Amino acid sequence: MENLLKNQIDYDNLGAKEQEAYNYTKVASVLADYGFHCMYNHVDRHGADLIAIHTQSGSSFSLQLKGSRPTIAKKYIGKKLWIVYTDRASNEICLYDHDKAVSLFEATDRAMTESWAGNGQYSFSPTKRPSVFEEITIRLKIK
Repeated sequence: MENLLKNQIDYDNLGAKEQEAYNYTKVASVLADYGFHCMYNHVDRHGADLIAIHTQSGSSFSLQLKGSRPTIAKKYIGKKLWIVYTDRASNEICLYDHDKAVSLFEATDRAMTESWAGNGQYSFSPTKRPSVFEEITIRLKIK
C-alpha cells in the first residue's frame, strides 16, 4: 500500500472510464463538503452520470460529468441536468444548469457554428472561461 501512495497519478494517462471515475470522485468529495451525498449512475444513457442528494433538504440534482471543459448538447435539453467539470487552472469544480446555458449560448454568434447547428453539441476550450456561462456557473474550490 505504501508504494502505491508515493506518486500521484497522471490524469492525462488515464483511459476514458478511468477519467470519469476520477472526476466522479473529485466532484463527490467537494459536494460532500456542502452536505451532498453522491451516487454514481452506472446506466447513464439518459445523461445523468451522478445524482447528488442534499442530506438536510432532500433536494436532488442530476449531474453530467464533463472532464475539464464546459459543454452543451442538444441531447441533454429538457432533462433537468446540471453540467459539472473541473477547471484545472483554478482548481475548482464548476456547475451550471444545462438548459440555462443553452438559452444563453443560443443568443450568441457561436450558435451558428456547424458544431452546434449541425452536430448538436458545443464545448469550450478548457483554458478559456466561456464568459457567456460565468453568470450561471457555480465554482467550488477543490481542497
